[in-house]
Amino acid sequence: MPVLQIAVAVVLASVLLGFTFVKNVNYALAELRTTSAVSSLDGGELEMALQSINGAIAPASDVGRYHVIRAKNLNQVRASITNNSERNQLAIEAYEANGRAVASNPFDLFGRLHFAESALTLSMLGRSKKGD
Repeated sequence: MPVLQIAVAVVLASVLLGFTFVKNVNYALAELRTTSAVSSLDGGELEMALQSINGAIAPASDVGRYHVIRAKNLNQVRASITNNSERNQLAIEAYEANGRAVASNPFDLFGRLHFAESALTLSMLGRSKKGD
């Protein structure tokens, strides 16, 4: 009986460690992709930055900072576009990304500040129902 209890404890501990390891690897990979996104954004490579941050969000969607960085990318892309329809769509996407940041961590002031800024941008574009 004690051997069975020890075996079950070892199996459960292994499963727990396995899940913890996978989660930590995902967060490390997401952080690496976020660093790449910020570097690409600073270098003016907007498409590469957007791909990198999307890759960071996929394994770690519960990190609000990644959504805020995605919104920042979208806003920089929006600044380089002259088509008003596309600019409005990117503003909405940035607003939604910042909304996901707030949803993932409602107590984070950084995410809330960017969300409010996105709402203000939408209201200045005449999209007041989103920016109320």
